[in-house]
Amino acid sequence: MKKIRLIVSAGAFVLGLLIVFISLISTNQVISYEGTQASQKKFYIGETILPDHVAYPLVAVADRVLLFVTPQQEKIQLQLTYGKIRMEYAQALLLKEEPYLANVALTKSQKYMSLATLQFLEDFGGEVKQIETRPAEDELKQTIIQELEQNIDQAQQLIEQLSPCQTTLAQQLNSNNQALLQSLR
Repeated sequence: MKKIRLIVSAGAFVLGLLIVFISLISTNQVISYEGTQASQKKFYIGETILPDHVAYPLVAVADRVLLFVTPQQEKIQLQLTYGKIRMEYAQALLLKEEPYLANVALTKSQKYMSLATLQFLEDFGGEVKQIETRPAEDELKQTIIQELEQNIDQAQQLIEQLSPCQTTLAQQLNSNNQALLQSLR
């Protein structure tokens, strides 16, 4: 009796994983306004898994899970890291002539930088001016400032290379990040 339950449970688990995997892949397909698929999912080996890869949904889920389980004190650093990685994805996708996916990766990068900055301001908001008395927080603040400056500059370069009709959100996020940068200084 226990063997049958174990086999049924394992089968249900595998079926559930299969359904999740198929739904992640199918929801990630992008359709252009003409009704044709704007980007094809690819399978390549030996390269970084970018958003145009078949297995990318698994990477995205793993990133979200890691962010969810990361202790609050380490989330800011992880968000900064994700922001840098997404910027690298955007640059690589632009080189691969995938402007839509490059724009999506760019905006995700900008959002991670915003989240890290907002989290820092929330955690140390009332104490940002007196932060010099705590070296660890001051070091984190300086890291955020440097990463945010670099992200803003790289985002602006990418925005100039993309179609203006695609970059409205990216431009707004860049303006938002510039305002956050000013509030940190």
